Amino acid sequence: MRYWIHRLLMIFIAIGPMDPTCRGQEGDTSTVTCHCAAHEPAAEELSPIEKLLDRLEQRGKELKTLQADFTYRRTQGLLGDMQVRRGRLAHVHQPKPRFAVHFDERVVDGALRKDKQHYIFDGSWLVEKTFANKMFIKRQIVAPGETFDPLAIGKGPFPMPLGQKREQVLKLFEVEQIDPAEDLEDVDFEKLPEQCFRLKLIPKKDEQTGKPVVDFARVDLWYNAESLLPVMVRTADESENQTDVILRNTEVDQLDEQAAAAWFDTTTPKPGSGWRVQIKPWEQGDTAAP
Repeated sequence: MRYWIHRLLMIFIAIGPMDPTCRGQEGDTSTVTCHCAAHEPAAEELSPIEKLLDRLEQRGKELKTLQADFTYRRTQGLLGDMQVRRGRLAHVHQPKPRFAVHFDERVVDGALRKDKQHYIFDGSWLVEKTFANKMFIKRQIVAPGETFDPLAIGKGPFPMPLGQKREQVLKLFEVEQIDPAEDLEDVDFEKLPEQCFRLKLIPKKDEQTGKPVVDFARVDLWYNAESLLPVMVRTADESENQTDVILRNTEVDQLDEQAAAAWFDTTTPKPGSGWRVQIKPWEQGDTAAP
């Protein structure tokens, strides 16, 4: 799978549901609310960051489905090259985690061009459909009889604090709340709605190997202060490559069974349909991650 697709899929299955709103002040948690009974044992002993992580965990447990338009942008730090793609995504959080990424357009020399590509994970199989050359690739990335939760810390390729336990997040990351507008000169921040907070995550190093526990040098997350859903994610690696995913027109828990069937259809094209087909079943030694 091409590198930028791998990056997007890692980000998407890790952050799960998102919401396109935000703006706030550094350290301001007074506007952060939760429409549920927050799980905060001995809350008076928790730091502001710990309280936020508890609320994010509880909010993630409530979510069932999400749909949103998105912009994906990857910038190569050393070369300065930029790739921009736009499309729509869907995520089912419960009962079985599934996701679909539908690319519709890409930006070439400042102009939008149609470029239809679909990536679908149905809980077992990952399908890649490229419509321009009618290429259909279906990979089984979860062993038969097993389940794979792409949001689970320690299982997914890129753990992220949404529905994850505070203790697990803090075990893997140094977490800090910073100014939402910091270092956003390359993003039209004024178009993002008001009231958000931002978390900076720095991966900790494995005690045995001394290497970072995830394949990123830094992760930044912007959350809606009212809904407690992410609005933007930015990742950076050691080579100064940067990836942004920004969402808009988000719909939460509005994906019915008929629409979900269309989103997550991994049916193999029939012979004579004009599609070239590759099927790659699970093999011993494969890893359950895209």
